[in-house]
Amino acid sequence: MRQAGRILAKLDDIPHPGQRLAYLRKIDPYTLEELLLEVFERRGFTIQRNKRYSGDGGLDGKVWCGDELYLIQAKRYSNLINKRHVLEFIELVERFQCKGFFCHTGRTSSGSKDLFNGHSDILMLSGSRLLDFIDLDKPFSINN
Repeated sequence: MRQAGRILAKLDDIPHPGQRLAYLRKIDPYTLEELLLEVFERRGFTIQRNKRYSGDGGLDGKVWCGDELYLIQAKRYSNLINKRHVLEFIELVERFQCKGFFCHTGRTSSGSKDLFNGHSDILMLSGSRLLDFIDLDKPFSINN
């Protein structure tokens, strides 16, 4: 968790959004998972961390907004996101019969966007939306 705090502080020192996203693309994937869970927690969500990072079956954590459960998938990409990862996360959310956040640092293809648009229970946090979510000085709503 200390590493997540250091990353948050470092991001505050990077002025340009493109540079902030490039920085996130270079951090350890497990640190990105922890960073996102830390931000969810600081934003007032109740979180549950996994007991381990690898072999998590595509589930990087759980958060609750009130009584509503959201699964978290964090992917540190430098290029296009892998459509198979999107499909696997959709299946996981459907299996748990809940909602989900698919958070990533890559670019989203039109095919992957179509998958997300077809599943209103999954919110994608990427690009400027991801950076706004991580910026604790900016408001965040699940409905925006």
